[in-house]
Amino acid sequence: MRQWNIKPPILMCRQHLLGEHFEIHKAVGCVNKKRSLKGYIKSGFLEFSTLRVRHDELAREMKRRGMNHKSPLPEFNCKMEGRVDVDKSVRELLQRCSRCRERFDKYKTILETSGEVNFNAEIVTASLKPTSQVLSQEN
Repeated sequence: MRQWNIKPPILMCRQHLLGEHFEIHKAVGCVNKKRSLKGYIKSGFLEFSTLRVRHDELAREMKRRGMNHKSPLPEFNCKMEGRVDVDKSVRELLQRCSRCRERFDKYKTILETSGEVNFNAEIVTASLKPTSQVLSQEN
């Protein structure tokens, strides 16, 4: 389970947008079934204090892209905190997925000037491999 927590979600490809949405539902299901998520929290993959807000952001982005969203997030009560390192998440996602990297390259200038991002784009960009290397890794 993983919460990328990248804002705004317009930067994520369809696969990662839908994947994070699914995994938020999965995390809430685990909490409601009293299953342990300590490993995910310790690894920095889940941030329970933002799950509901994040779910709603992803749902809005899904609708904006013309997708259906018919899965409201169930109520849950979790006392665990957790913290996602968003700069690390962005770097990892952009190194791993050429489609997310293309979206990042397309929207980053607009987003940097608007102040809508929740990560340090300068630091993330400086540590990235060239787009051509990301594309060649997938083949």
